[in-house]
Amino acid sequence: MNTATDAIGRLHEHRRWFRVKMIEALKSLSPEEQRRTFPMGPGSAFAVAVHCWGAETGWISAVEGATAAMTLPGAETFPTLDSLLDEWKKTDARWDRFLAAVTDADLGKPVARVRDGKTYTTTLADVLIHVTTHQMYHAAQFKNMLRQLGKTDLPPSDFIMFGREKWNA
Repeated sequence: MNTATDAIGRLHEHRRWFRVKMIEALKSLSPEEQRRTFPMGPGSAFAVAVHCWGAETGWISAVEGATAAMTLPGAETFPTLDSLLDEWKKTDARWDRFLAAVTDADLGKPVARVRDGKTYTTTLADVLIHVTTHQMYHAAQFKNMLRQLGKTDLPPSDFIMFGREKWNA
């Protein structure tokens, strides 16, 4: 990693690596287990995935220049995990295009986002880093939900586990 964009790209690789692990774990659950409610985070393991997709979709829109308010969807938006994954592929394609084109010179550019009627502005670098750390925040909730469902084979989420897996691949 020689540049800031290289480092940010690596963090996004980690985000997607964990998502694969999260989806594998979701697929091992029954539909009822996927949507069992818990008093934390978005409310269910499935809702965590929907929330992460919604945040990724909203933020890619913001960095692409959209100025509309971001609305995060609820789990009821998707009838099945496959329907969520179909939409996530589209979001991934947008992120792939954007991240491939971003340069270190772009990282200081402002990105505006509307929330609750107020416009917030921050740097592109901060947004790109936030998207990755946001998912890791919810990874902890997701894994706690799996524990409460009695699962013991929890997906890894730590960056170092990602790095080791990539090193040994």
